[in-house]
Amino acid sequence: KNPDLEVRDRALVKHLTTTLFRHLGAIDSAMGKWLKKPLPARAVWVRHWMRIGAAQILFLNVPDHAAVNTTVAEISGAKRSGASVFKNLANAILRNFVRNQKDILNDLEKNPEKNLPPWLRIHWEKSLGLEKLKKIAAVQVIQPPLDVVLKNPKDAGALLHPLDAKEVFKGVLRLRPRGLIENLPGFKEGKWWAQDLAASLPARLFGDVKGKAVLDLCAAPGGKTLYLASRGAYVIAVDKSRPRLERLKENLARTGLEATIVCSDVFNFTAEKGFDHILLDAPCSATGTLRRHPDVAFQRNLKTIARLASLQTKMLDHSFSLLKTGGILVYCVCSLEATEGEDIIETFLKANKSAKRQPITPGELEDHKEWVTPDGDLRTLPSDMSDDGGMDGFFAARLVKT
Repeated sequence: KNPDLEVRDRALVKHLTTTLFRHLGAIDSAMGKWLKKPLPARAVWVRHWMRIGAAQILFLNVPDHAAVNTTVAEISGAKRSGASVFKNLANAILRNFVRNQKDILNDLEKNPEKNLPPWLRIHWEKSLGLEKLKKIAAVQVIQPPLDVVLKNPKDAGALLHPLDAKEVFKGVLRLRPRGLIENLPGFKEGKWWAQDLAASLPARLFGDVKGKAVLDLCAAPGGKTLYLASRGAYVIAVDKSRPRLERLKENLARTGLEATIVCSDVFNFTAEKGFDHILLDAPCSATGTLRRHPDVAFQRNLKTIARLASLQTKMLDHSFSLLKTGGILVYCVCSLEATEGEDIIETFLKANKSAKRQPITPGELEDHKEWVTPDGDLRTLPSDMSDDGGMDGFFAARLVKT
């Protein structure tokens, strides 16, 4: 966020912090074994510096001595109380990382789940099982590829070579991230927008939307709005964040697509007549996006998830009231938590007799049977398509109003 940082420096800082968060669980676990007693509250900043040093030693191409010396120098030079004392502690801890790095890395190769924070590791082992946990944890420490969704799927052939990409789903190209996204072929011409494959799937569940009135709730930054508009829908995109809606407006202008933008809280939005289709991408814990946002795991807990589930239930109730009879609502979240996905839908269906699940079929998803639950909902995992770099974890259910 420092405006004085050069683009290259910003990239380095982002790479360092992302790498740190991808492995923070393992770093903290090792550090905890070597600290004879917890650091005092006033020394939280020392822990942060030691974490940065450890990440450089274990996971980045930084010589051990440089990582140790630079980190110790930063601590020693800090104008804070006790800096001279903590520099010796930091030196000892970081040298422990140097001595034990081979053992730590070998252990993480067998047990990648140790990179996660303890609360999430325990929770996922209970909810997903150890095998799925290990597979998900393994893919989440790898830099994810960049997925782009084409405005016109017929452009795939012409863009594959310039982007050095692979078509992983109709109209979705996957490539290795390189440089600024706006400098990639086809961006300025509005031929595509960046969106993970999993995030692009919910909008496809409406089928043919040409000429339909579609309400996109919690729409920003707008990938789903762009998809629906590109397929001929009349889209009203609603979001309460003005800055995020500005990004959506920019993307609409760049791609030459049209949608009506409304800055509003979901609960304050009303309409005189019901919509043909409604897409509710509800606020969630985002535990399905740790490949891209590993810090999320350290900003959430089970109480957070419970609070979000309560909000999601209320949002679904209100959203469904805006749907016309015979209309379709797709509810989705980028979360791996059943409490934010399957459980929300089951509770809603029991309480609303006019709502029926319209099962999703593998044929709608290019025969990816593994993405369809026994109840006919969409459920992707970060470990799906692992040979091609994985994908975000997503849940979506399709409901019809009778």
